[in-house]
Amino acid sequence: ASIIKNYLFSRNKIMKFTESDCKTSSSTALIPLQRSKPANHEEIQNWLISTLSKELNLKEEEIDICEPLANYGLSSMTAVGLTGDLEDLLSIELPATLAWDYPTIEEISIFTFGEVS
Repeated sequence: ASIIKNYLFSRNKIMKFTESDCKTSSSTALIPLQRSKPANHEEIQNWLISTLSKELNLKEEEIDICEPLANYGLSSMTAVGLTGDLEDLLSIELPATLAWDYPTIEEISIFTFGEVS
């Protein structure tokens, strides 16, 4: 199941939506961006923090954007799934090794924002 099914970009923040807001009956469907790209890399950072906190059962404030994701116990499977979800969210292709090539949230968000800019 997609780990981003409850989030979408809206203006300069990420908005949570409910299942009834979804135009499709699939609970794992991705909602397309309201605009063609995020306004800045911080939007991507916020999405990553929110998504990882849920996936890794951590509080958002416990996640440091400069800490390597491996230090939080991110598995290979979760890292590849996160990359795929980010690809779907932003409608771009990313390397499957994204979390290893760019091991922190800060690095991933800056690289990814550069890919959509």
